[in-house]
Formats: sequence, C-alpha cells, structure tokens
Amino acid sequence: MVLAIRGTASLYDASTDCRANISVCDGGHSVHAGFNTLFETLKSELAPLLSSLKPHATVHCVGHSLGGAVASLVADWAKRRFDVNVKLYTFGAPKVGLTNFALSTTNALEPKNIFRCVNGGDIVPMVPFWPFMQAPYNAPEYKMDNNQIIAPWHHLMKYYTRNSQKQSWDSINKRVTFNPFKRVTLDIAHATQVQPSIYWMNRLSEALMTVLRQAKLGALNALQSGTANGLGLYDKIAMILANNNFHTVDLTGPINGLLACMLAFAGYARTKIKELSAEFIKWVFEKTLQMVNRIAQQALSAVD
Repeated sequence: MVLAIRGTASLYDASTDCRANISVCDGGHSVHAGFNTLFETLKSELAPLLSSLKPHATVHCVGHSLGGAVASLVADWAKRRFDVNVKLYTFGAPKVGLTNFALSTTNALEPKNIFRCVNGGDIVPMVPFWPFMQAPYNAPEYKMDNNQIIAPWHHLMKYYTRNSQKQSWDSINKRVTFNPFKRVTLDIAHATQVQPSIYWMNRLSEALMTVLRQAKLGALNALQSGTANGLGLYDKIAMILANNNFHTVDLTGPINGLLACMLAFAGYARTKIKELSAEFIKWVFEKTLQMVNRIAQQALSAVD
C-alpha cells in the first residue's frame, strides 16, 4: 500500500514558527502541534485501510514538503499500531518533532527504511529551527544535489523529480549534514565568512548546542525534550546564555562568536555586540528566525 500525502503552503505559519506550540503525538513524544493536528484528522480514515492489510504487509508513506511532515507522523503511528512493515519517503520535508520523536521514529522504522531526500539549496528541511530534529536521527539523508546556496525554487517537487531521474537509491549521495553531538565553537572573526546557506544553518545550530551543553548541566536535554516549561523556548535559551551563574566555564567568547555569526546570517553583519543581556540575545534569535522564516515562506508559497 502507498499512502501519499500532498504538501500545501497553507500550513506555513505552523510549520516554520519555532515558537509554535508543541503537542504530544499518539506515541507520547513531543511534536509540532500544527502537523499533529492535521495528522489526527487523518487517523480515522487511515485506520480501516491499515487494519484490512495482511500481516507484515508493506506500507509506503510518501510526502513532499509539509505532506512529508505528516507522512512521518503516519509512518511512526502505523508501525506502532498495526502489524505492518513501514517505509518512509519524504522530499523537502520540514522537521516534525523534538529529539524524543526523532529517536523513536528512527528506532521503530530503522534508518534503512527512512528515505529523507533533500535538495542542497532547499531551506524547508531545515525548519523549524533547533531544537526540532529530523528522522533518521544522526543518520545519513539522501542529498539530491550539491547546492549549498539557499533558493526557494529548490523546494519545488519538479526539482526533486529532476534530480532523482535515472538514479538508484544506491547511487544517490548519502550524508549526515547535521550532527547533534559535534562540538562547534565560533568566534567573531567567523562572521565575515557567514552567508545564507544550508552549511551555515547547520553550523549555527551545532554551535548553539555546543554552548548550551557547556552552559548548564541538563539545560540542553531539558530544551530538547520539551521540558523547559513556563517561558518560551528562546526566552529560556537567552536567560541561560545571559546568566553567568548558569555557566560552568567562561563562555563569553563562544557566545559572542555565536551571536555575531547569527547576526551576519540575518543580514546584520556590522552590528556590534555591546552586551550579553537576555533581551539582546533574544533579539538576535528573533532576527535570525525572521530571516529563516522569510526564505522558507517563499519556498512554501510556490508549492500550492
């Protein structure tokens, strides 16, 4: 059986806003509320179809763009609830949940059954921004081309179709583009090298995770698991980075470097960092996210 879910730009606001609500999916893990709401509307239609299959039948869950995000939720649910084998194929799909969901889906389906395909210049697979993570978790995804500079048209399905023609799965380049365990430390001098590319989006996320891992014991795990309640996610991060009492080592240099590179990515390369207040740090995050969301909106608006 093939379950193909169409992508649509109408879910743009829900998909790219990192401050959007997180909800608990059918499997008990933290996922994006917008995707989860749509998935819940499909369950009553899909359940009879899946129940009618013979034991160990193979279900292929397929989706492009935001349809790929919903297909990920369908695949995770189908594997856990029904006696079927599941393969997941996504093209230009955004991230669906936090680390616990990405790990659960990866373990349930196994990386060999997850075909996450991304065009090199497509920004949509990079959103929502950290702490959302993709499945397969810390495993290779299929890189359909070698572009690095972000462009909205790289998200169109016709470009995925073009890049996949006359290729077998074995011939497509597989690469881990984001390593959540990689130690990345940026300094202010790196800001002159920053450009709006997939490479730098990954480096900024890895550098942020590195700083948080050093800042406070348990802070990174709490943020990744969705247990940092009360304040908004980036309010919480800003508070941790701004308060020296939370730091186990001197992080002034790495934090300054991270913020300088984020500002350069957002188009504020000449902004001087005069203070490390929570208000200023949150402002830097907001400007960076605005840049990411603006480009993602351009890509998603071309889908409908």
